[in-house]
Amino acid sequence: NIKSFALNMKSEIFYYLNSNSFIDGMGNSVYDISSLDGKIFLCEFRKNQIIIINLEKKNIIKSLDIFSPHGIDITKKGKIYSASMSKNQINLFKKNLFGIYNLKKKSSNHILSNPVSVAFSSKKNLLYIANWIRKKNNNSNDIIAADSQLDNFHPFYNEEGKNLLHYIAIFNSKIYAVYRDPPSIVVLNEESKKIDEIIFDSSIDPLSINYFKNNFLLTNYKNGKIHVLNDQFETTNLISLESSSPTNTAIMNNKIYVVEESGNRIFELTTKL
Repeated sequence: NIKSFALNMKSEIFYYLNSNSFIDGMGNSVYDISSLDGKIFLCEFRKNQIIIINLEKKNIIKSLDIFSPHGIDITKKGKIYSASMSKNQINLFKKNLFGIYNLKKKSSNHILSNPVSVAFSSKKNLLYIANWIRKKNNNSNDIIAADSQLDNFHPFYNEEGKNLLHYIAIFNSKIYAVYRDPPSIVVLNEESKKIDEIIFDSSIDPLSINYFKNNFLLTNYKNGKIHVLNDQFETTNLISLESSSPTNTAIMNNKIYVVEESGNRIFELTTKL
């Protein structure tokens, strides 16, 4: 169920939603995943919920209501930030004294426009938000910054000539912004200064990026594979799953977890990358 080039890797698949078999179709699209303390957190876009899965038992332990969740990030202290794309909102969930997550705040602002991804900076204590926009029809900025309590929002970065910012992540104090039109990545510092840019050819339609053992993992919508990139952003390996629609990855305990645009399964990859 997995193919790769020159990678020593094994894969396990586990299903959720009380099913022991694969559920096909777009009704269960998962567009983002995050991980913390033995749990993974999935954005179920069309089911309007975030589900929390215990990795040891492979079962759902909690679901959180949020309309059209498309992006999620979790702080080291366990706060959950999630983007509600259709509502133009950012939701904040916190744990109570018993470790149970509850919604603490929904925040809207006129400069949010189809938010699809969020990334929290512990260094700056700021949340960066990716707007999914086409510049011809929208004068919003690509990246918005908000304080940790979601009280104040301000424009952070805009890239002329690029559209459809789909994902944002922070690795080693650098912000990686993944654009689908044209397919590219813009790298920023946290003072909003552009420090690098990677342009892909037409064979790549990038959805998300992650960082694992000095390699970047880039999901490619066009070929349904995960590209393993070196620090020069050259493809060194391809991970091909029993799937045509991997959307995002999460890293925990030296394993890679992959979610899909359709289905109810999660790939758990073990590799010696």
